[in-house]
Amino acid sequence: MSAKAAQKKERQEKILEAAIKAFSINGYHNSTVATIAREAGIADGTMYLYFKGKEELLISAFTFIMDNFLEKLEVKLAEAKNPLEKLKCIVTYHLTELSKDPDRAKFLQLELRQPAESVRRGIAKPLSLYMRKIDSLVEEGKESGMVRKDLPTKVIRRVIFGAVDETISSWIRRKDAAPIGSEAEAVFEVLLGGMAAR
Repeated sequence: MSAKAAQKKERQEKILEAAIKAFSINGYHNSTVATIAREAGIADGTMYLYFKGKEELLISAFTFIMDNFLEKLEVKLAEAKNPLEKLKCIVTYHLTELSKDPDRAKFLQLELRQPAESVRRGIAKPLSLYMRKIDSLVEEGKESGMVRKDLPTKVIRRVIFGAVDETISSWIRRKDAAPIGSEAEAVFEVLLGGMAAR
């Protein structure tokens, strides 16, 4: 990567970090491009050299978080020995990683529920990569005989994602906001009781 390209990438990431912070504190609709530019330490007009507008910024910020999230997840999954350990790794990593950064957690939880169709389409790709990863691990578990074959994969995936999603959402609403990584074991045990082969 050339020095110019590296500088551009660094500037883009700085803007995305500023957007994540602004959206998590003020919400998408109450955040302005000017506020985000100020947080990033750039002029309003400079923002448009990198992003067409607020909606593109929102989708790019979501993709930026999910790309980093999935990249680190792959490293963690490589350490797991079997499909059930990998599924437990997903639950533990999701809860631990997001509870390290309340701004990111709040941003993801809010923007997953965006009503605008164009935004939903924009965030669908990075989100579907995560869903497909869970699906593939459930299928791996079925093939190994460790996960029940009579349960549809998409149902198991929805339950896994729903469990971690709701755990994060309730954590965001709590005033104490103590780390929730310690809850991962209990969440997975509840899930395991339903999906593990008997």
